[in-house]
Formats: sequence, C-alpha cells, structure tokens
Amino acid sequence: MRTLLLFLLLTASLSLSAEELRVVSLAPALTELICRLGKENSLVGRSSACNYPAGVKKIPVAGEFGKPNPEKVIVLKPTHVFANALATPAAAAMLRSAGIRVILKQCRNPDEYREWITLAGKELKCEAEAQKERERFDKELAELRRKTRSSAGKNVLCLIWDNPPTAAGKGSLPDTVIRLAGQRNTAGGIRQEYFNPSFEWLLKNQPDILLLPGFPEAQVKNLRQSLPWTKLKAVRENRIISDIDPDLLLRPGPRLTQGIRLLSERCQD
Repeated sequence: MRTLLLFLLLTASLSLSAEELRVVSLAPALTELICRLGKENSLVGRSSACNYPAGVKKIPVAGEFGKPNPEKVIVLKPTHVFANALATPAAAAMLRSAGIRVILKQCRNPDEYREWITLAGKELKCEAEAQKERERFDKELAELRRKTRSSAGKNVLCLIWDNPPTAAGKGSLPDTVIRLAGQRNTAGGIRQEYFNPSFEWLLKNQPDILLLPGFPEAQVKNLRQSLPWTKLKAVRENRIISDIDPDLLLRPGPRLTQGIRLLSERCQD
C-alpha cells in the first residue's frame, strides 16, 4: 500500500497546465456551488453524498462526505480538494504532499455559504460569477425576511431522527431555516445544535408543526400511529411536514433559499 501511494504521489506531481483546474469536492453544498459558478467541467471527483445537479453523478466518487480515499483522489490528479473538514488530519497532509491545494472551511449556515462563494470564486478564477451568486443569494434572503417580518409564525420542531428523538436546537441549520421562514423553533431555547429531548419535554413544549426532513414515508406513518407521538397536538392534527426535499433544508448551498421559501409556504397552509 505504501509503495502504491509513493508511486501515485510521484505521478501526481507531474505538472498540469497552469490554466487547468481539476477539483475534487467532498461536500454536497460545495459541489452545488462549484456548478452554480459554472465550473462543473472542472470537477473530476466528488463524495458519495454529492448528488446535485444530476450531471455530477457521472463524476468519479473519490470518497465519502469529508472522508477522501487518498489513492482515488491522487489518481484523479486534482489541483484542488474542497471540503468542510476531513475526518483525519493525515489525509490533508498526504494530499498536500502530492501538490494538491486542500481548502478546508466549514459551511453550516448562510453566512458561511457566502464566505465559501467568495473563496470558491477566487480559487476557481471566476470572481465575477461569484459576485453574481452573492448578490442573488443576498437578494433572495432579503426578500424572504421582508415577507416574514410581520408573520406571527408557528412553533416548529425539527426532528432529525425519532428513535431516539433527535431535535434541532439553537444555532443549528434547521434553527436558522425555521427562523428565516418566519416561524419559531420550538427548541430554540436549547443551547445545543442537536439534542435528545425526553418525551416529557416534547409533551410540555408542544409544537404547532412537526418538521421531519428526509423521513421515509413508512417512518412517518409509524410515528403518526405510535405513542407518545400521538399525544402531540401536531401529530393529532396532521401538522407534519415531511415531503420537502431534505437537501433544500439541510444543505447550506445555493438552493437553501428555495427550501426556506417552501417551508414558509407550507407553514401557512
């Protein structure tokens, strides 16, 4: 294995054209951003979680979300690797030793997405396109804020899982999405991004709406029929939202404003 890696490192060091950009993205939101900036042709590798736009599914998989397969990455001879973070620091060191520029920066909310727009625009030599994307994103966020400013809003509890119950608290991306949609996060007073509420807490803090992004239909059906969930007013009154594409709500990328708009509309139904 070590011999193979050494060989790959040597071959990867062969010079590429100074103008050629070859990018491996290990985060779905960053893959979407690269494509939004018109640089989809620069993508030579992706994580197994990167699935949008549809064309990226043809690009070779070079690892999992934040977990590169160093051998596969090096064979692709990228100039850049984009990721939020890597599971092991040694992976970044290995890739950098092959002459690859490894860019690591979190993307967990709208502000950090804006920072990534600027960074990607600079790294990919498309700063004009990045400026347009920033302006588009800021305009849509401002429009959402104007529309929801006078809204009384409803209490919305976002569950990431139901067994054990895992809810989104203060500072999480769902917390931000709920607030930008003009609603109130039922768990907004919990100073943890994600936590496991007791059923006593759930019954005491009755949400008006239960948001279940990414829950399979069978899982939602089971929740509707099971104790103690049936003691929640939102469940009894069928105020459950589970059919919005979870990538629009849980992926801080170009489509986040679309997810916020859809949630705002569904909460008014």
